[in-house]
Amino acid sequence: MGPKWERIYCTEHNIDYYVFLSNMEYIWKKGGDEIRNVFKAHGVSIRDIHMQKSGVTKWLTEKAFNKRGTFNRGGHELNLKLGGKYYIDEFEAMDTTSWSICAILPDELYQMGIDPVK
Repeated sequence: MGPKWERIYCTEHNIDYYVFLSNMEYIWKKGGDEIRNVFKAHGVSIRDIHMQKSGVTKWLTEKAFNKRGTFNRGGHELNLKLGGKYYIDEFEAMDTTSWSICAILPDELYQMGIDPVK
């Protein structure tokens, strides 16, 4: 009943996840061996963090950010495994656009090819 939420992607949640991964990366780099051993004990490597962050960055730049200079609300899959399509929800999420500037910071957005001033 209702939508299959595991196939719906919210831009705001992806921005949150990007920030979470950035913090994990920072903790890994600054935390020393004791902290890295905690990560490793849970099966998490710096490579895993980088791969996840790269995937989120790709989604944000290729699916979520639009030509108007704002973020779309998100997207969803409709029977993708059965040859369906991925749909972009092109509704402009202005609160998400401003949240991206606060959460990711302008310099990092520029590195992604996203102009937060536009």
